[in-house]
Amino acid sequence: MFDTLLPQTRTRIWWIRHAPVRYPVSKEELFYGGGSDWDAEISPDPKFWESIATFLPDDLLWVTSGMRRTEQTAAAIQRVHSSNGADKAWLREPAFMEQKFGDWEGKTRAEISDADWAHFWDSMHDRRAPNGENFLELIDRVRGGVHKLLADHGGRNIVIVAHGGTIRAALSIALAIPPQTSTGVHIANNSLTKMTHYADGAESSGAGGGHWSLNFCNIKADTLP
Repeated sequence: MFDTLLPQTRTRIWWIRHAPVRYPVSKEELFYGGGSDWDAEISPDPKFWESIATFLPDDLLWVTSGMRRTEQTAAAIQRVHSSNGADKAWLREPAFMEQKFGDWEGKTRAEISDADWAHFWDSMHDRRAPNGENFLELIDRVRGGVHKLLADHGGRNIVIVAHGGTIRAALSIALAIPPQTSTGVHIANNSLTKMTHYADGAESSGAGGGHWSLNFCNIKADTLP
């Protein structure tokens, strides 16, 4: 519907979840806290990254959360992107970092008490790990980062390489859905989610105004044409 509204500023955002994490121990043993700055497992096959890169326009503003796994993923895509953007710098926006799990970061599941574990997962959107943040706080943080991008770069094509929780938070913002719903959305590694923001004027671009549409969600790289 919003394609027919004029005049407007249209900002297209491609969210990409980073490549799988290179865990220091068995993934089955570890509670992976999003604030741990670990490396990504980057596929050496350029055709894998081409399946993402060819889906993106040339005139992109590149953004990462600043964590290594997002920057390694962005670099892998840039090496095969049609804009030949291997040397392109990206903006680092810490508002797009993964949800922080405080004292649980990097611990094994066995190091977290069953009672604390059950309490958190019973209502994960509004409960937090000790000294961490909850999903509602993540949504507020991501909203601030998105509004800043819209204010400073409205009307552009933007790719944001970020995290599963970050992208779920963006879904809550764009679709105005409750956090209990967006936390149930699966966001795969190396997947693409595209949103478009329509601003009716400059005053609505960065202050929470305008309208959103979801073009697609969780399209995995290995299923793209």
